[in-house]
Order: sequence, then C-alpha cells, then structure tokens
Amino acid sequence: MRILVTGSSGFIGSALSTALRAEGHTVLGIDIRRPRWRELHADDHMVDITNGPLLGEAVRRLHPDAVVHLAARTDISPDSVARYHANVEGVANLLHAVSGTPAVRRVLWTSTQLVSRVGRVPADDTDFDPDTSYGESKVVGERIVRSLDGGCGEWAILRPTTVWGPGMSDHYLSLFRYLERRRYFHAGGAPTPKSFAYIDNSVAQIRTLLVAPASQMQRQTFYVADYAPIDMRGWCDALSRELGMPASPAVPLPVARLLARVGDALNATVAPGFKFNSFRLRNILTSYVFDNRNLEAITGPLPVAADAAVRATVNWYRQTGRAALEAPK
Repeated sequence: MRILVTGSSGFIGSALSTALRAEGHTVLGIDIRRPRWRELHADDHMVDITNGPLLGEAVRRLHPDAVVHLAARTDISPDSVARYHANVEGVANLLHAVSGTPAVRRVLWTSTQLVSRVGRVPADDTDFDPDTSYGESKVVGERIVRSLDGGCGEWAILRPTTVWGPGMSDHYLSLFRYLERRRYFHAGGAPTPKSFAYIDNSVAQIRTLLVAPASQMQRQTFYVADYAPIDMRGWCDALSRELGMPASPAVPLPVARLLARVGDALNATVAPGFKFNSFRLRNILTSYVFDNRNLEAITGPLPVAADAAVRATVNWYRQTGRAALEAPK
C-alpha cells in the first residue's frame, strides 16, 4: 500500500513511518522539516501543507492509496486561532488535495483530546469545549473535515491523548531531567488516572485502522490511548525506579498551589518560561479517562505492556534522549 504520512518528521509520524516501512508499505512522507530521530528517506518530501497549490501537486504526484494526516502546530500558546495555520488552512488544503486524487481511498485525520478542556469528557463527537487556541484550532479542523465528508470514501478522526515513549519531544522529555535531578514532586496524595498513550501502542492502533474494514471505522472518532489509564504518581515513580532514583517526594496540595502562584508571578515578570504555574498544576491534578472501547474492538490487545514501555523509554533516554535534551538549541 502507498501511504502518505503528513507530519512524517514528528514524534508519531516518525514512529509510524518506520513501522509501516518495516511492514513493506511504501511510505510517502510530507513535512516542512527533517526528521530528528531517524534518517531522511528517499520518499520524504519537504512540503508546507499551508501552501495549497504545492500540497495539491504533491498529493496528485505521489498518488497514495491512504493518508494519515499528522502535520500540525501543537504548542499551547496565547496566540489566536488565526495563527494556527497548519491546523486550519492546512486541513482545508489537504481535504481539497485528497478529494481531487481518486487513488486515495482512506484518510485518518488527526485531531487532539484538547478539543475539550482537560478533565471534561465530551458527550458526543461534536461536543466541543476547548480552553486553548490550539484546541480551538483543532475544533475548526474537525468541523472542516466533517463538512466535506472527510474528502474521500473512508475516513475517521483520531484524537491522541498524551503520547510518550522513545522519540518524544523535549517538552515531555524534560520530565526525566527533573526526576534525575530530584526536582520533581507530587502534588497532594490523591490518585490521578489519565489516559496516556505509549508510542508503539499508538502506532499499532493507527496501523490497524489503515486496514480495518470500512464498516468498523467509517466516520468514527477514536481516542488514541492505551486502554488502561495510568496513575500519574505511579507512572513517575516507575520511571524514577528505572532511572535508579528514589521515588519523588509529595508536597501538600496547599504548598503546591502556593508554588504555582509564585510561578504565575514569575511568568508575568522576569521568567516567562518558568515551567511550574497554575495552568501546569491544574493539568497535573486533573484526571482524564476516555472511553476508547470502539478502538479496542478493532485493534485488540496492545503490543507493549506498561512496565516494558517504561524500560524501553528510559533505555532510549540514556542512549539518545539525554544528550539531545542537553545539546545547545
């Protein structure tokens, strides 16, 4: 199968492209940057999805059977939705491109869990309540997809949750540095279950959706996450043990909230990049567990168990991630 992967140089895109190539598929990668964790393949193409004519020409020329759309701007910033061009204009451009390419039989459109604020589980696929411009831009993208019926005969929307594992971005990778330097602490003592997604499991889920019968996936929305939620405290302590570090200390919740307010003040004055603030604390303390039984019914058991995922990620961090995190940017 000829599979076009947009955002092929990103975290999920790189892992998915590698797995699909290993299965014998022809992977046609599109991105505006080079891959960080793997070599550049002959079938990787530097294309900006916000350039409609260039993207349309590339899709027609590459002539894929299926498309996995992962390209996006994913940062959380105070920018307006209008500045998230890849998530709005990019989606519209790709829709027009695939609708004009008869070879494309199936498209998986990637959105995000943040189409609704953290901690709120939507009542249905179009029950939106974003609290960030990023989430709002993804709402706009989903609405465009639905308004044009996905651009082809078979399509679905994917909403990844927090995806982690080898190759993850510096934003999540920095947690390992905090654990190693004993600068991480648990806030309060209550468990915080979250629907996290280990990268190899997410890739397996996406690969299955590419070949599943259309009747099982058509026009559905899937939360891409492991089926068993993790507990944030237990997960961080498991990472610490694998790193050879003691478990992180717990700070009483009132103290954590005070520290977060200090972070807010630093963000507003001398340290806009300070990581711990009320927004971050609220996300840490908020549980989110999604019902993805519709995905489990199609994909079946996941290939990597939680303990093996922790070992593999820490091993990658020691071999590759630590050096990359500490390298001059």
